[in-house]
Amino acid sequence: MPVMDGGQVAEKLQESLSTKDIPIIFLTALLPKRKKEEKSRVVAGHLFIAKPYEIEELLTQIEKLIMSRVPKV
Repeated sequence: MPVMDGGQVAEKLQESLSTKDIPIIFLTALLPKRKKEEKSRVVAGHLFIAKPYEIEELLTQIEKLIMSRVPKV
């Protein structure tokens, strides 16, 4: 990204009341503290998914995020 990196964008989004609750998924070749077999990891409340990634894994993680925010009745 030309002006800010993903971490800086996440910080800016969290500073704003209108965007602070939006979940962020980083698609990255640099998974923090990555283990060889690890394909995703939550760091500082953000989900990191390692490249290359399977589209099914991404969709599963998006679904989990959505379902975690749906109020239970």
